[in-house]
Amino acid sequence: LAEFVLALQSLDTAGGPQIPPGHRAGPVVAYDATARAALEAVRALKTAGRLSPDLVDEKRAAAVWSAAVDAPPWHGPDVWVHRDLMASNLLTRG
Repeated sequence: LAEFVLALQSLDTAGGPQIPPGHRAGPVVAYDATARAALEAVRALKTAGRLSPDLVDEKRAAAVWSAAVDAPPWHGPDVWVHRDLMASNLLTRG
């Protein structure tokens, strides 16, 4: 997976689409309200006993999210990105 991400970032971005922030590119602050609502939902589910207490460390998740929101903007060259590298978005062989 790491090799794929590095290969993706090495591709020429010339002629690529300009994606406005909040549309799979740009600062993650565009997703802040959604992420914080999800973290609050985790807290509520844990309080209600509907989520295993050790499944998500919501304090740590909130700290990681805050760090992402507060991170300085990218000032390097344009690169291709894939923000949702999850099992349902990946095809593998072998």
